[in-house]
Amino acid sequence: MGDCNAHLGSVEISGIGGFHWSEENTAGGHLRTLIESRSMVLPSTFGHLHNGTSDTFRSASGGRSRVDYIGIPFSWLCGVKASYVATDFDLLSGDLDHSVIALELEMSIKPSAGTVRSRRAQYDRHAARSNPALLRTMLDTIPSIPWGVPVDQHWSIIERHCSRFLKRHFPLPKRHVRQAYFSEQTWQILQARKDLSIKIREADRKVDSWRLARIFATWKYYVHSLVKRFLAPVVARLGPSRTELSSFGPVDNWTPGSELNAKKTSGYFEQRVRSISMR
Repeated sequence: MGDCNAHLGSVEISGIGGFHWSEENTAGGHLRTLIESRSMVLPSTFGHLHNGTSDTFRSASGGRSRVDYIGIPFSWLCGVKASYVATDFDLLSGDLDHSVIALELEMSIKPSAGTVRSRRAQYDRHAARSNPALLRTMLDTIPSIPWGVPVDQHWSIIERHCSRFLKRHFPLPKRHVRQAYFSEQTWQILQARKDLSIKIREADRKVDSWRLARIFATWKYYVHSLVKRFLAPVVARLGPSRTELSSFGPVDNWTPGSELNAKKTSGYFEQRVRSISMR
């Protein structure tokens, strides 16, 4: 939809008809090229689609012309019910030089997935509607958001605030009474017992996880201590002397693989081979 200042109709194409035509001007030629390149149609230029007058502009001298149009894809053409100029629509512009071009369409929209799934309720809507005071509190406590925040993020902040408030103050009932003969007191006791069982199971899982973490930490600490205390001295006795090991660093800082790398770089193996061959 646009105020195109275009005169059309003297040159007809598939998307532009000759209804109430006028001599095509420069703007009209550009609009015709656009309509043709985009496979669109202007319903107000066809007599079987448009009803009534076509003039949308009145000049100061009293002349009238059609300069405003609505363009739609060709695939929408079968859904056009009526095209007309809404002369009773007030544009609030202070001038009465323009009238609104209107188009009525009838569409049938098919869901892409084939089925429409209802959204799962996040809170008790009946309880929320019966408590307008809390709903007013929710609206009053919406955080102040700077206008520089993008509109999507702005809406996300408000939606998150309202969702958390509603879930906290109007939670969904966890269970439904299946036995009608239960009294209200008995049902409350049963619910409390089930809630307590759930909390006990959650606490047991947390305790088991904590114990497992402590056992692993203890095992890791003692394994490192045993290697550092017993294995390093044994390797030192089986290998070179204490004096030779001093060139590799203190035994207390020994780690698996460090001694072998130190021997490779210091020429230790070559010295041992020569001493064995001399014997």
